[in-house]
Amino acid sequence: MEQTYTDYSLIKFIYGECSIPERFEMEYAIENDSKIRKAFRRLLTAYKSFPKVLFKPSDRSIANILLFSNNYSV
Repeated sequence: MEQTYTDYSLIKFIYGECSIPERFEMEYAIENDSKIRKAFRRLLTAYKSFPKVLFKPSDRSIANILLFSNNYSV
């Protein structure tokens, strides 16, 4: 049976969100299918161009949230 890979499955692979068997299948497909390799490279380039965002609020933001939380009553 021939496997069909979508952009969604390639994105899951890029983000490391696929199972180990899926990962092996995807690696094989990328190495051996020029269309999949081209789509993978396009998506990987896009992924690498995303800004690197840190989701860590400042200490002051955390303090303000805790202060609000402590003073909030239902």
